[in-house]
Amino acid sequence: MVTDINSVFRQLSRTEKTKFVNSKIDYASEDAVAEYVAAYIFDVLKYTDLKQVAEYLRGKGYTVTLNNE
Repeated sequence: MVTDINSVFRQLSRTEKTKFVNSKIDYASEDAVAEYVAAYIFDVLKYTDLKQVAEYLRGKGYTVTLNNE
């Protein structure tokens, strides 16, 4: 049985999608990640190094202050 990966992904729960994206992030293009992460960005961020995200945003010209800074 051949299954379309997009169909399978849509059937995952929010938590399962978040864990999947986090564990496979190195294999995906930026566009592919952005397409799926947009709806789950805050869930994904809890598995991310927030200092790295802050530095990225600062590099884009945003002012970022982390709670522990």
